[in-house]
Amino acid sequence: MALAIERGVYFFFNNFAYTFSGEKFRQATGEPIGARLTMAVARLVMQEWKETYNIILENSDITELLSALYVDDGRTVHRKLYFAERFDQEKKKFMIDEKMKILDEKEDTDRNELTRKEVNKAMNVVNVDLSFTMELASAFGDKRLPTLSFAMWPTEGGISHSYFEKSMRNQVLMMERSSIGEQAKNNIMSNELRRRLEVLSSDLSEDEVTQIVNKYIQQLTNSGYNWKQQREIIVSALKGHERREKLRENNVQRKYSAKESLKMRINKKLTEKYSWFRRKKKIGERNEGIRENMEKI
Repeated sequence: MALAIERGVYFFFNNFAYTFSGEKFRQATGEPIGARLTMAVARLVMQEWKETYNIILENSDITELLSALYVDDGRTVHRKLYFAERFDQEKKKFMIDEKMKILDEKEDTDRNELTRKEVNKAMNVVNVDLSFTMELASAFGDKRLPTLSFAMWPTEGGISHSYFEKSMRNQVLMMERSSIGEQAKNNIMSNELRRRLEVLSSDLSEDEVTQIVNKYIQQLTNSGYNWKQQREIIVSALKGHERREKLRENNVQRKYSAKESLKMRINKKLTEKYSWFRRKKKIGERNEGIRENMEKI
């Protein structure tokens, strides 16, 4: 079975065909980005790499306080390496090199930079086909490490985070003149602002939060929305965000697995047309109902 899968992957990675301007082509090497097979193989390769890299950390008594991997992009938080601590490629382990200890202390080696260099060596030794680069928050002008749609940075209380977008990002959203229905458009725009607000730390200043909302309002203006539409979108997003924050504060479960919500979804499909006039259940009642359904399933 394993051999059949290997041969299948090999065949597709060497024989991907596509059409362009009415002509047929075969990709010279590899599989195109975005193809389902490419994404599946990339995830498997990175998962195998991460499991092997974890063994290196465990053998070196380094505990990851945070570990996140998104295909080829990851973020990790762990202690800085000590003076004279180096990665031994033969033993695949971080070890103290006594010869380097005096030199590090004498030159007052930057432990952040030392950690970056040595951890990068450990990452690159796992799989010869993968080459990693490392970034530190201190390397950026605002001392914040950008990660997809948010930026993170170390503070005395732990890790803070805020919304981030690249400077070259298009400052236009879904255009108001698009053919999508008015209500659907407002929902999409409202959800986008809620998504931005969800990545904000609770310790951020009010000025920074206001800046983020104001920038979004400007993007709405650029996209052709009038002040009345903007007000509806912003108010809806802020109210939705406030409800979510209250759920979080009360430790109320917000998301459920397919199994947990199965009976509720079936009941909703069967009775939705005939129960629209009934009182909506509160969050606590809804959670209790789902727990009871879970016990019966």
